[in-house]
Amino acid sequence: MNDMNKRIPDKTTVTFLLNIPAGGGWGGCEERLIERLSFVDYDAHRVILMVNHNLLFPEKIRNFGIPVEIVNFPFSLEDTRFWPRILKMYRLLSSTGTKRVIFVHNIFLQFGLADFLAGFLVSRGHVYSWEVLLAPRPLQ
Repeated sequence: MNDMNKRIPDKTTVTFLLNIPAGGGWGGCEERLIERLSFVDYDAHRVILMVNHNLLFPEKIRNFGIPVEIVNFPFSLEDTRFWPRILKMYRLLSSTGTKRVIFVHNIFLQFGLADFLAGFLVSRGHVYSWEVLLAPRPLQ
């Protein structure tokens, strides 16, 4: 059985989704996400982080000593057609048994309506959006 599919009794599964843009690297959004994950009560929650590529997440999470499962999206996030996307996202999220879905954005519109609707249906309305915008560059 896949680790992602296992259900842990008495723990609420929370899934964070992060879509790192093509050519994007490790930056402020990823650092804020790691900090936020370090404050989760892991006795009460099982946390899954879904990303389109891992970057440094396994190493950074190991350094913090937090039990987060890191999962790569098994499909391309470039396909934005509504019906194929909602079906893929719904199947993926329902396979985890998630009760909370949190979309993490570091730029506007990284996830679309199909993603939010799939998250809403799977989590029965417990879908959230967390936008992490960097401060503008200082004037010189």
